Amino acid sequence: MEEIKILYNKKQQKFLFLYGMIMLTLGIISLLNNASSKSNFGIVIGIVSLLIFVVRHFGNYGIINSNQIIKGNLFKTVIKQNEITNVKMFAGDIEIYSKKNKIIFDKNQIDKSNLTEVEEYFREKILK
Repeated sequence: MEEIKILYNKKQQKFLFLYGMIMLTLGIISLLNNASSKSNFGIVIGIVSLLIFVVRHFGNYGIINSNQIIKGNLFKTVIKQNEITNVKMFAGDIEIYSKKNKIIFDKNQIDKSNLTEVEEYFREKILK
């Protein structure tokens, strides 16, 4: 089996980047105008948004390979393929269960370019 990389939704990534840049710009402008602590809040929100963007941009939402399913970049959840007990697809989520762990992929977070490939893979798992 070939490795499947589950990518983050590109539209949400663009929004996160633009939101971070706008908040950072507004925070810097208000800081230059000697505004109160609200400018610090804008800068912090902007930096946090941009950091989330960078982590998501250079990482994957998940990876499926022949041995395991991995979700996350910094804080990973791993389920080995042979430990999967149940797979459910409903309400915009793909839920994978093992005796120890549970992974939930939100379909809205998955990029549309590989959503069908991910759904087909898990439909095959449900039928087995």
